[in-house]
Amino acid sequence: MHTALVMAEIVEADPEAPAALALLAESGITPIVLVASKDGTHDAVAASIGAFRVVTAADGADDMDGAARLFAAARAGIELHGTHFLVGEPDAARRAAEAGCRPIIVLGDRSLDDALGPGEPEAKHAGAAPDIGTAAR
Repeated sequence: MHTALVMAEIVEADPEAPAALALLAESGITPIVLVASKDGTHDAVAASIGAFRVVTAADGADDMDGAARLFAAARAGIELHGTHFLVGEPDAARRAAEAGCRPIIVLGDRSLDDALGPGEPEAKHAGAAPDIGTAAR
């Protein structure tokens, strides 16, 4: 079974996210959305994506780079090694790669330079896509 972990911020920013998640599922890849904590964001994301699974980090966990959500996914029994992980920030991509995931930075409205900064990018271990649908393809 293949899995794609998706940061909630990516889902919130992409109006086509439910269709892109469905595309992943139709391709045999199970999308799992990772939320920072059980607050209003959790409920809003869960409502927007329907039946897809949502995993939540422990309340109060510092999750600036996605580490708490990676830990929550591992605790939920999700195999991280080789799992695609759709993130928005290079720090989260680095943390995902360190955990054995295959990160893809979803750019949204940003350019690659805006997301990675000018000059030589630190996040060479990550792919990039403009939106979830492109990343899914």
